[in-house]
Amino acid sequence: MITLRQRIFIISSIVVALILVLILITVLPDNSAQEGQTASDQFGQGTQSGFPGGITSNPSAPGPLSTTPPPAFAVPSEDTYVVQLARIFVERFSSFSNQNDNVHIIDVKDLVTAGMYKWIATQDVTQSDKYEGTTTQVLSSSLEEKNENKAVVAIGAQQEISKMNGGLDGRVVKETVQKNGKVELTKVNGEWKVNGFYWE
Repeated sequence: MITLRQRIFIISSIVVALILVLILITVLPDNSAQEGQTASDQFGQGTQSGFPGGITSNPSAPGPLSTTPPPAFAVPSEDTYVVQLARIFVERFSSFSNQNDNVHIIDVKDLVTAGMYKWIATQDVTQSDKYEGTTTQVLSSSLEEKNENKAVVAIGAQQEISKMNGGLDGRVVKETVQKNGKVELTKVNGEWKVNGFYWE
């Protein structure tokens, strides 16, 4: 006599087999309509376009290959690029601490002109065990002026200034300030570079 476990196993096997058959029937193409088709028909003969995969009069033959190019990524306009460059510069250069080996200067070296870098190199922060730091986030930016070789971008930013308090508990006190500034850019050998930066 068949046990309950064996009955469940047999019924489950039958159900799984039926599901597999249904899947195979729906997934596999109907080859019966293509049995009489020759190899030459499959590779473009009888097509209106005269090349493989063209439009055919045979409804069972594969449809035409897509000639639509893949969607291209939108290239930002030069104005957008200039504003974005100014934002990146301000956030990198104006975010620093006295414990990060002045990476804010190194991070912007490739974004600025040679003359601007001479000034930036003088803005190093004396390193210390007593933490002080500033984090800058640009909240708004707009292109104020631009011609073929020069541009000015207005910046609105929020800075979080952190300092250790003078007490023995070593707590860090934070202050948030809003600032506005301007970034001047110029083209050097066809590439935009930051050439000036001023907080108002």
